Amino acid sequence: MKKNIYKNIILTIIFFTLIFVLTGCSNNKEDNLNEKTNQQVKFLDQKIVGMLNLLNNITLTDYGVITEEVEKNSKDSKESASSGADQASSAGSSDTGGETSIQDKKPTVKTEVKASNILNSNREPDWTTLKTNVENLYTSWSSIVLDLYKVKVNNTDIIDFEKTLDETIVAIKNEDKAQSIDKLTILYSYLPKYLEAFSDNDKINVTKTKYNIIEAYSLVQKNDWNATKEKLTDAENNFMTIINDIQNNPNQLNINKTYILIKEMQNSADLRDLDLFYIKYKSIMTEIEFV
Repeated sequence: MKKNIYKNIILTIIFFTLIFVLTGCSNNKEDNLNEKTNQQVKFLDQKIVGMLNLLNNITLTDYGVITEEVEKNSKDSKESASSGADQASSAGSSDTGGETSIQDKKPTVKTEVKASNILNSNREPDWTTLKTNVENLYTSWSSIVLDLYKVKVNNTDIIDFEKTLDETIVAIKNEDKAQSIDKLTILYSYLPKYLEAFSDNDKINVTKTKYNIIEAYSLVQKNDWNATKEKLTDAENNFMTIINDIQNNPNQLNINKTYILIKEMQNSADLRDLDLFYIKYKSIMTEIEFV
């Protein structure tokens, strides 16, 4: 009798231990998948914002590395002015001289660090880099989409992103700046929706705030300042949810600074100056990454 009681107790302990272990493993797998997908959405965020910035030649750093090809001229003027008699005496070496001439004209790459500010920059897009980046984004998307399905993101939002990505590729291929900005803005609109399926509220609200700022950025291209101000008001409202929970956030300084920059951006919209708006945009998109 006692043996049966002890046996049942042991079996019960083993049973609950197995449940605990299996449940723990399942939770770890889910947490790992959520963290991985968070990083993938962050990757999409960086690539989309990066292309939006390139369309107006905006960099979020104070300095940028500029590379350009420079003609290499290794021979000085004295060598190029050698006598005709010397040239005539070396008929057999004309081929070698030709090779040297071609080699001398090979371009070399010159690299220098320049200040990347708004007022001294042109607004011409770097289409070569944009075409490379959007194609790379398409290549990465094929693996990201699998995890989005696993965390149960809405199927329609995934399919619509794919369609918009195709339209973005066409717009950038055609070097259509206005269409490219519009399509990239639509692409970004799906990121908060993705995060709602598996991420925490702070990440969701930060991404919603960034989307509102990107919408404003898109609208100033059309000189629609009234709609721009409305989107910046939406950005403030979304960010207020983070402000209201600031005591539970370790990044209080960055949160306060970002809120101030949102208000400054709203003021810049009243002046309706595009370069001033870009300066405010650059500041806030840099700061909000630390929230």
